[in-house]
Amino acid sequence: GLTPEDATTHLGLGEVYREDGNYEASISAYRRAVELDPAMAAAWGGLGDVLHLTDAYEDAINAYQQAVSLNPNDSCSRGSLAGLYRRLNRREEYEQEIELAQNSISDRNEYNLACLFAIAGESREALRYLKLAIDKRLVTADWARVDPDLYFLRDNPQFQRIVGFGKS
Repeated sequence: GLTPEDATTHLGLGEVYREDGNYEASISAYRRAVELDPAMAAAWGGLGDVLHLTDAYEDAINAYQQAVSLNPNDSCSRGSLAGLYRRLNRREEYEQEIELAQNSISDRNEYNLACLFAIAGESREALRYLKLAIDKRLVTADWARVDPDLYFLRDNPQFQRIVGFGKS
């Protein structure tokens, strides 16, 4: 069963609520998780994601910074943090974070770079790497069409051409 005082339980609840679009409950669950286990990088990253979705940018930045200080190899939180810096025109911090994010990818291939740049909101770079990844058969177009990391690109006509939207 669920253990009410277990950080992992609250991490899971945060994810479920976020998927459901219940951002308020998600934020509460993630906050409880980091209260119970301040060293849980995944909970800080999840909290950052929901705060980002609710346009609480400064709070999201703080959460992502906690996540990457606890887990320097968290390329998703790093990519999201870079994307926020980009959106807020904090160019220098963006450049620094996107470089750290690229270096934190353990399997640094074109597909993982495409995902990172998509998360950071850099569609041109993301699409360039995605095309290379598909050409090199690192990923199938079928997976690229549904990969949540590439969600940000779905409405882009170039993305649709690369992955052959509408084909199956």
